Amino acid sequence: MTDPLQIIALETAALREGLEHRRQRYWKIYLLGLPACLLLIGAIAAWNSRGQIFPWAIVGVAGLVLAVIGFQALNILYRTKTKLAFLARIASALGLAYARHGRFNVREVDNHQILPNYDIARVEDGFSGMVGGVRIMFEEAVLSERNRQQNPHTGKMEYREQMTFWGLIIRIGIGKNLQHHTIVMPRNRLNSFFRTTLSRYKPVNLVSPKFEAKFDTIATDQVEARYVLDPAFMERFMEADALANTRWLSASFLGNEIAIAIERNRAMFEIGALWRPLSQDVLAATLAELTLILKIVETLKLNPHTGLGASLPER
Repeated sequence: MTDPLQIIALETAALREGLEHRRQRYWKIYLLGLPACLLLIGAIAAWNSRGQIFPWAIVGVAGLVLAVIGFQALNILYRTKTKLAFLARIASALGLAYARHGRFNVREVDNHQILPNYDIARVEDGFSGMVGGVRIMFEEAVLSERNRQQNPHTGKMEYREQMTFWGLIIRIGIGKNLQHHTIVMPRNRLNSFFRTTLSRYKPVNLVSPKFEAKFDTIATDQVEARYVLDPAFMERFMEADALANTRWLSASFLGNEIAIAIERNRAMFEIGALWRPLSQDVLAATLAELTLILKIVETLKLNPHTGLGASLPER
């Protein structure tokens, strides 16, 4: 099988060269434009001071703000154009479709109960497609809560955002319509206690002590939970957890889909930065992240009970 990275490198060589020239051009604009703007700020300050003490502090702060804002503006512009160009091509090489603003509404996953509480969901870089006969969708999401707190300086009550999740949400269609709900989460006795004592979920005792040492499993039906969590799945799920090197990996079997939440607390699928040349290594890193997700999907396909091929509604 031809290496997808080699295909991408060959087919996007001209595009990569053009974007690299654009990056260098943006750098020249920034490096030439910043001194000119600083001189203009200094001239305006000198004119307004009119023989008084020159406001060095004000000019310095204004120059620093201008330098930061100018760099960020050019970097965002370059990064946006580069990601749109390459992520779509990389996704295509893997048999996926790319959507800049995500593939589904995060609220559609709420019933799986594997995400922390949140009020605001920001999504980007969504992918969807058929992988080995299985319909999958996944996207990067940042979830936050709005908490009402008192400002210690003004005494007024204000709303502040607190991030509760930053990572990947994966949805995998399955061919069977499960009648009950099974959840696998990192071992956390307090979390498990509240789920099991205040709800209809009960702990599931499985045949793998190694798996139970790392994960809690709760379900609304013991028989179906053991049906979907066979020994092969548990073994490969632990391999996927080690492979992903995540802070949090949880899964839910409900209805006709499996949902997975992977918390990594860092940006994914990053291609293009003003300070870094656009090399093949950068493409390889993004391709590795996408390949990792596909390997996790392959892990779940080992379970013969969940079935294959169910489609999921897109936004």
